[in-house]
Amino acid sequence: MTTSWICPIGIIGTGAVIWLLLYLLYGTQRRSQDVPGYLREPPTGWKPCEVGYLCKWGQLDAQDMTAMIMDLVRRGVLRFVAPEATTTR
Repeated sequence: MTTSWICPIGIIGTGAVIWLLLYLLYGTQRRSQDVPGYLREPPTGWKPCEVGYLCKWGQLDAQDMTAMIMDLVRRGVLRFVAPEATTTR
């Protein structure tokens, strides 16, 4: 029985060919045609808290809330008044 090695070699070879075909068909990522450049500011028409919500996959934190408040101050919806400094001697 000198041909007992043919079956394992055939199985390994068939598996390698199937793996190669699947890799060539599905294994590589497709390249995107229109990759946006680096953005330093939120897209036009988007509020800073909306961008933070989307970038963090649906979670808000204190920075997003602060950005929302400062955006409302910038747009004139809220008015920020600093308290007067008091000194005690």
